[in-house]
Amino acid sequence: MNDFPGISVVVPAYQAENTIEDCILSLLDLQYPKDKLEIIVVDNNSNDSTGARIKKYDVNYIFEKNRNAYAARNKGIEIVKYEYIAFTDADCIVSKDWLCNMVKHFESKNVGIIGGKILPYSIENDVEKFIDFRKILDQEKMLEKSKFSFPFCVTANCVVKYSLLKELGGFDTYFKIAGDADLCWRAFFKGMKTIYAEDSIVFHKHRNNIRNLYNQSFQYGFGRASLFKKHHKKFGKQVRFDYKEYVFLYESIRDLILSFIKLRKPILKKQFLFDIISMSGLTAGKIYGSLKRRTLVF
Repeated sequence: MNDFPGISVVVPAYQAENTIEDCILSLLDLQYPKDKLEIIVVDNNSNDSTGARIKKYDVNYIFEKNRNAYAARNKGIEIVKYEYIAFTDADCIVSKDWLCNMVKHFESKNVGIIGGKILPYSIENDVEKFIDFRKILDQEKMLEKSKFSFPFCVTANCVVKYSLLKELGGFDTYFKIAGDADLCWRAFFKGMKTIYAEDSIVFHKHRNNIRNLYNQSFQYGFGRASLFKKHHKKFGKQVRFDYKEYVFLYESIRDLILSFIKLRKPILKKQFLFDIISMSGLTAGKIYGSLKRRTLVF
């Protein structure tokens, strides 16, 4: 690209009073032509001070009553001015060259969606270190096709063509989580590529306590059930069962017990414990999702 295209940034924000200002400040500090950039922040019916904090800044504020992040993104899409739409989250900080590096990748043929690199904003406690160690938000890994997944990227760091979004009908609000994967899968089925931009970086504020780690994993499990319910015909299966995850959970429990017997280093004990918490949350989410979505994901 010889010239920078116009780009709209859409950020959903729910109960984000502790993070949204840092996110907005990083967006306002982007090294991108200001006359070709618009920032849209969607208050997703927060009942804290999120809305008031957004309104302090020179960004487009809109409100979405339906408490669903994908409904909020769709609301933002309705008013965008430009063909390229960038997404990030209220708990993210974007790098200054985020968009400059991102948009150049659209020069490749049949590219409809680009996912950038996600790094931890900080690694100050053991849970944050674990999430980084396990690469839970590794976009490059998500873009690999596997037995039960097609390439996708998460909306913490991605850019999508407006024309493709309109063709796909936007995000499916059936999803509470994993709607970004659903969007990328539908694009993939139409022959559009989702590619990785390693030089386009967003810093994410990871979960920083055990309860939030469990809840995050639970939501991921629920998301898997939702995705399989909608797309199981593409896999030619009625049941999704990944025995490797249960083997890993068993091994983590075994290793934690052995770590006390063999007096292993405390850091290893914590890793095994966090693996158990994470995998237990994922398993519980899959079971709950199977019941809620009337599908079979184990």
